[in-house]
Amino acid sequence: MIDCVYDETNKTYHVFDILEWDGISYQDFPFCSRNHILQEKLMSLNQEGKQYEFNFRLVDYRIATVQNIQELYFGAELTRFVNPEDLSINTERMLQDQKVQST
Repeated sequence: MIDCVYDETNKTYHVFDILEWDGISYQDFPFCSRNHILQEKLMSLNQEGKQYEFNFRLVDYRIATVQNIQELYFGAELTRFVNPEDLSINTERMLQDQKVQST
């Protein structure tokens, strides 16, 4: 049993987590261990050489730091201009940076 989202257009399961596999429960394992086991299980499916009706893609994970969340929300380029107090974009600093780069 895996936790995933199905993309019907691409016939792909985007896999987030493993709960059980071949009757073995992984629910009590730490997330990093489950993620490692899931990577191995999905790699072994690909190496078996069988053709499956669906594709399985492991979703990329990042540690939930303020920096990573801001990059996901604002994009890597704008993150350096984010005001940490209210998460707004400091447009003045952004314009100053553009002036410096253009000179």
